[in-house]
Amino acid sequence: MGGSGVEALMPIIAGLDLDDSQRESIDAILEETREEIRVLMEEESPADPAADFIQAFSAADLAVEDLEALADGMAERRGAVREIEMEAIVRIHDVLTPEQLASISSLPGPGEGSARCGGPGGRGLR
Repeated sequence: MGGSGVEALMPIIAGLDLDDSQRESIDAILEETREEIRVLMEEESPADPAADFIQAFSAADLAVEDLEALADGMAERRGAVREIEMEAIVRIHDVLTPEQLASISSLPGPGEGSARCGGPGGRGLR
């Protein structure tokens, strides 16, 4: 699977025979997930992590603790994003039928002609 998180799942989902209701549900899950991540990043991320690093690095005094604090903040945000994505993957799983889930193991893998979902960036199932 290419990409990361829930978007990496989209080529697999695109290879399934989804009905309209499933497509709508999955598209809604994807949109909600993107919005949750956007809000998280706006609320909890510094405006410019690179600028924060440069500011810390260019200060008269620099300690390992300063860098650890920056790294810990970034790791915490990555963990929160990962949790949002894992919840979305479970929700998408729950939209699929047992037959669709069983068929996933027989779908082509990356580089084997797998379907792309929505072109570059995988923005949906339509």
